[in-house]
Amino acid sequence: MKKIIIAFAILISTLVSYAQNTITKNVIVDAPGWKRVAKFSGSAGRGYNEITILTKGGTVAPTVSKISWFKGYSDYGGIHTETLSRVRYWSQARITFDGTNGFLEINFTKEIPSLTIHLNRAAWTGGTIFEGTLPNRGGDVVTGTITNFGRFNVASNKLFVNNGNGHVGIGTANPSALLEIKSGKDKNSELHLNTTTKDKVSVLRFQDEGKSSWGFLSNYPNEGKFNLYNYKNANKKYALTIDKESNVGIGITTPSAQLVVGSNFGASISGTTGGNAIFGSNIAVQQGGNNHDKIYTPYTHNNKYGYAGIRASWGKLLFYTNKENTVANQIVTPEPKMFINDTGDVAIGTSDTKGFKLGVNGKIAATEVKVATYSNWPDFVFKKEYKLPTLTEVENHIKEKGHLQNISSAKEVEKNGFFLGEMDAKLLQKIEELTLYTIQQEKELQSQKTQIRKQENEILELKKQNKEIEKLKVLVKQLIDSKK
Repeated sequence: MKKIIIAFAILISTLVSYAQNTITKNVIVDAPGWKRVAKFSGSAGRGYNEITILTKGGTVAPTVSKISWFKGYSDYGGIHTETLSRVRYWSQARITFDGTNGFLEINFTKEIPSLTIHLNRAAWTGGTIFEGTLPNRGGDVVTGTITNFGRFNVASNKLFVNNGNGHVGIGTANPSALLEIKSGKDKNSELHLNTTTKDKVSVLRFQDEGKSSWGFLSNYPNEGKFNLYNYKNANKKYALTIDKESNVGIGITTPSAQLVVGSNFGASISGTTGGNAIFGSNIAVQQGGNNHDKIYTPYTHNNKYGYAGIRASWGKLLFYTNKENTVANQIVTPEPKMFINDTGDVAIGTSDTKGFKLGVNGKIAATEVKVATYSNWPDFVFKKEYKLPTLTEVENHIKEKGHLQNISSAKEVEKNGFFLGEMDAKLLQKIEELTLYTIQQEKELQSQKTQIRKQENEILELKKQNKEIEKLKVLVKQLIDSKK
């Protein structure tokens, strides 16, 4: 019996306490605009309570919103709102302070002849609500307390659910999509997906008509990797993978260079802070460590796949090729097969063009080679003022020097090589000189032939005269013999 009496006493005390802490009043909103609804009279206007405002029908449709609000000692506070019906007759709430009291103000969109307000002031410094016609706004707005009414609004638009279209806003009361996140002024906008175990997968998945199409997966396909996943094609599901070294793989989940496309022996791109970048297959440039900026082979292969790539380094291009077995992370020691420097000079089989535009260490085969221009072409040989060396002079130079005049010796060519255009010009000069010698010899031959023909005619004439003389001799003899 005693326990029953005690329980009854506690119930009575609770009901009395609830009656004292819960106040209901019917008030009037005489015009649209900001109106004071409740106030805190604590020190610096501090306080906390919960208010429910509602219309019960009649000239205005039933509408109900719940407001939790708090005013701190200085210029700070907070408001949460929740609207169970449609948002019709009020749009915003805020806290103001006039230097003494803190006020809850609501921005009404129309006049309301009868507005019911329930105040629960069971919490600390519960405050009071106004009676009769609600007074107009006043005081200074407490920073960060203006809050829009929606289905749900936490901490002055920190989390807002639109009553009409269901859009959710984080940091905004006007979400333009199903979900919009907006940062405060001069702050970053961040969205975190946080797993409690480090190797578990975080997924942001996109769907079409309930079927997954694409997704962002963290820690997938294994810990430390980020993946753009293609749900629509099982054979090409790993569209893009980024590992913990920030290497990127397209169509491959184990990239060992900064960018790998297709497969281990597909296209790869890598670069360093040392001014080096390389594009190729099974070839990359090392970033950091003891081998920084050195070229290496990322993968092991025993079928002589080798490697090939183009390296850009401080204004130069270097071309590497090899078709031998490779070992993963082995430094490439062979020199590049071709080299282009910053002035456009090209070296093949060597890294030094000796100052020329093209240097080749090896043989060259071509169907045609053209020297575009040459300023000292030896047509001067055929000019009248050209002094053609005599053959005696040529013979003497050969005896003395062992080679033609103005032509490099064998030792000079062995040591310095020769310029193709210059040598062609010199050889043509010698051919043109030989042509002049031949013309001179032809003229001399023609002159000799004329002389020989003349001499032959003279001989024939002499022979004829000799025959005549012989005949005369015979006649003379006959004459002498006849007179004896």
